[in-house]
Amino acid sequence: MAVIDGEVVGTADLAVIENLTHHATPWGIVENVVVRDDMRRRGVGSALFAEIEKIARAANCHKVGLLSGKHRPEAHVFYEQAGYRPVAEGFKLYFDR
Repeated sequence: MAVIDGEVVGTADLAVIENLTHHATPWGIVENVVVRDDMRRRGVGSALFAEIEKIARAANCHKVGLLSGKHRPEAHVFYEQAGYRPVAEGFKLYFDR
């Protein structure tokens, strides 16, 4: 979570998943990346992703992945600048609520 002057301005979740492949090293998945509109392009997202990488490395993850909607090209530019590469096609199944 990114907090500035006592206000939450950004969030990102990292789940570390135990794994049997890759010599039984875990992997990470990033979800719910949100930066408040007025705080974008101020380093908040970069700080969140630096913390994600720090946590994932400390957990001995062999990779970190994320999914992002195809309709979000600006976010995709940010993710690529953060070192992430579009290497797979993603699929989701949503349940009615």
